[in-house]
Amino acid sequence: MIRTISWCLLLAVVSQCAAAQPDEFRFHKDIQRRDAGAENLLEVALDADVYAATRDAFPDLRVFDAVGNETPFLLTETLAERDTKVDYPVALSRIEEDPAEKATIVYVDARREPLTELTLETSSRNFSRAVAVQVSTTHGVHARWTDLAHGQVSLLDFGQVHRKALSVSFPEQRQSEYRIVIRNEDSPPLRITGVKSRGNQYRAIFLAAENQSYRLDYGSHEVEPPKYDAAAVLAPLRLRDDRPSDGVLGMQIANAAGKPEAVSSRRLLNNPLFMGAVIAMLVAVLAWALFRATRRINEIPKE
Repeated sequence: MIRTISWCLLLAVVSQCAAAQPDEFRFHKDIQRRDAGAENLLEVALDADVYAATRDAFPDLRVFDAVGNETPFLLTETLAERDTKVDYPVALSRIEEDPAEKATIVYVDARREPLTELTLETSSRNFSRAVAVQVSTTHGVHARWTDLAHGQVSLLDFGQVHRKALSVSFPEQRQSEYRIVIRNEDSPPLRITGVKSRGNQYRAIFLAAENQSYRLDYGSHEVEPPKYDAAAVLAPLRLRDDRPSDGVLGMQIANAAGKPEAVSSRRLLNNPLFMGAVIAMLVAVLAWALFRATRRINEIPKE
């Protein structure tokens, strides 16, 4: 009986890891078309709500038509003729001084936009400081701040000299919080008044049928990335002279059937504490089963 229970528990864990996840999303936005009366190539820019709710690399993003059919799409950064960075709003949450490290630490809140640059705003003048941009990383059950990029910020404003370099660039990141560590050494701390950010913009591009409405569904910790042939189909169309039509996202609507984040089985499976407890329980059950089996073997009369 104990052996049966242990195998059932083990199979349950393995099956959850291997089983396909349900196609459920927490939110959706209607896509407003300006020329719905014709078949066209439609592109829709993602917004802050979508960035905030989706996972890295956007595996939990789908386009559906009015009757619920999944529509293949190509997710891309801004088109070549619009290859510029986009301003994203971030918030300076707090500033801490670290006398031991001779550093000023600036905490920045974001909404998981695809950022590539942070820029300090300051009322200080005539300085040059080494800085580091940091993000929080998890190692096992411990979180720590890890350097993402290093740079030098400076502002010279004296006489005829006016030079300013207050930005630090880094590989695209989608985080909810950043830190900027300013190395003051023996110089006085800078007077930081704000932080600005820039980053990439992503667009969903797909073939829209005549007189058909669409919606963008997003936000799930369980669905796997889709595998479309959209790249091969849509890439040649994007190279044509006529540009795709622009779609506009509507208001965010919570899906009634969407699975809340707190009860996601994938999040439990990725939780080291939960998986450690399950493994410990399985080891204990198996050890008890082996102990009982050994006792029974020893109790068998010897011929």
